[in-house]
Amino acid sequence: MARLTLLLACLALAPGASEACSCSPLGTPEEALAASDRVFLGAATTVELRCDHPNTKPFIRKPGQGVEIVCTSPSGEEHSFPIKLATFMVSENFKGTGSVETLQTELYGAMCGVEFVAGEEYVVYAKRQDGVLTASLCSRTGVATDKESGLSVLRDGG
Repeated sequence: MARLTLLLACLALAPGASEACSCSPLGTPEEALAASDRVFLGAATTVELRCDHPNTKPFIRKPGQGVEIVCTSPSGEEHSFPIKLATFMVSENFKGTGSVETLQTELYGAMCGVEFVAGEEYVVYAKRQDGVLTASLCSRTGVATDKESGLSVLRDGG
């Protein structure tokens, strides 16, 4: 019975195909700069998963329709989805200061999480939520070579 309850809770919380990430239009790079707490150009140095629930760790399970990562306790009890933590070596600051930044994003793109890859260079538009820098697909955050990142506008004085 407990497994059924957990399964129903996970299904209710997990994004389905019809509940994919939905964002408002991006706006201009200048608007994104003004709306963000921290904006920088930097290379992702590490990308890791973290579970917020005590005594849990990321676990890969393979349900009927693909691979899914969940946070589980040593007894196998599932608690939530992990979050991604990405650390960046900052090469240019557009809003805020610092040479290293760590931020979090949701695990899956369907949950508006950014697919950061270690070694890639990104323009990051981050917001501070509960003292933690966060990035999402609903910002202009993206690979630096992508025109949508607004890097050329930011360099011209954004």
